[in-house]
Amino acid sequence: MNTKSKNFLNFLKTTENLIKNKKLYIFKSLLNFIEDKNNSDADYKILSTQIRTMTMIDLLIRTESLLKGHFELSSGLHSNQYFQCARLLQYPEYAEKAGKQLAALFDTSKIDVVLGPAMGGVIIGYETAKSLGKKSIFTERKDGIMTLRRGFHINKGDRVLVIEDVITTAKSTIESIKIIESFGGKIAGIGCIVDRSKGQTPLVIKSLIQIDPEIYSPEECPMCKLGQSIEKPGSRTQIIE
Repeated sequence: MNTKSKNFLNFLKTTENLIKNKKLYIFKSLLNFIEDKNNSDADYKILSTQIRTMTMIDLLIRTESLLKGHFELSSGLHSNQYFQCARLLQYPEYAEKAGKQLAALFDTSKIDVVLGPAMGGVIIGYETAKSLGKKSIFTERKDGIMTLRRGFHINKGDRVLVIEDVITTAKSTIESIKIIESFGGKIAGIGCIVDRSKGQTPLVIKSLIQIDPEIYSPEECPMCKLGQSIEKPGSRTQIIE
């Protein structure tokens, strides 16, 4: 068993308390997997991704960042679940961990600036930039329009990594990309903690967690048809024309 395999084995063995107390039985199957000497290096790479995902899911659960109910997303769509990553990011140690995990998905030598669209991308963008050793800036809305303010500037040719907390429709991300390109910057990549876009955007997204949520238009929402009350936890202001 190589060094990486031994490290994985040690990691999994330290999760016994999680297995007993939080009933994360998937760790048991992974423990059996790692002890199988017939697994290839590719298998261990897949396992590494699974462990990273489960670690982040556990943090989201522990910080009550994964909410269940009837929600209106910042995109205007409805869903039966909501990731309030602000609850995760309020803890500096968890924000730092998420930032390091996102930074590991990208090549630091190909990045000049990290941009996090406000509000959700500000903290995680900063933590990712800190881990990469790069400048951190953010876009924000003014009168409903995404803008680059506060003296922030993108130089022509800057390679900009866009980091979000959660991506669903990628509206804020796409608006931020247009701003970057208007300055002559280049897109170095797009990352987020939770990708719930279901591949329905034109973007290539790297994430710590990828899920396929139940998302509905207001007209087709079954929870609305049942008369269930709705929450609006998102930060985007709704503009009525």
